[in-house]
Amino acid sequence: MEEDLIGWWQKFSLAEEEHEGLNLEDDVSTEDLDEVCLVGKVLTNRSFNEEAMKKTARLLWRATKGVTISDLDQNLFIFRFTSEAKRSWVIRQGPWHFENNLLVFKQFRGEEQPSTIKFLEADFWVHVLNLPLGSMNSSVGERIGNKIGKYISMGVTPS
Repeated sequence: MEEDLIGWWQKFSLAEEEHEGLNLEDDVSTEDLDEVCLVGKVLTNRSFNEEAMKKTARLLWRATKGVTISDLDQNLFIFRFTSEAKRSWVIRQGPWHFENNLLVFKQFRGEEQPSTIKFLEADFWVHVLNLPLGSMNSSVGERIGNKIGKYISMGVTPS
């Protein structure tokens, strides 16, 4: 049976009229995707409980009805939020992880194929201890941030 199937596929070919591509540009709808969607990837090679990850994310984000999470590929998901405010909150409150595996997000515009998105960066909060009081300013914070990565913002908390 398997050999028959392999033989059929080896003989498979398209007719000349089937070679012509299909233009979908007029049918693509990206309306509001960039405002309410994120593509997320759990960075791990190990298997994990995807349903548990989705449930945990909804609970942590207090968004049981405010986000729809759909599987796209292995470890790859689309997060569709009911509001731009909730999506922004999730980004600002990160980084997020599940079972000690980083969950990295990218904004999704709907024009790219999600499986081709590169997840090469993640934002982290860095807490610098024992700085002299005179060094607790945005200039020093920016220099430290740019030394270890890319500076985004700073908050000063007195100890």
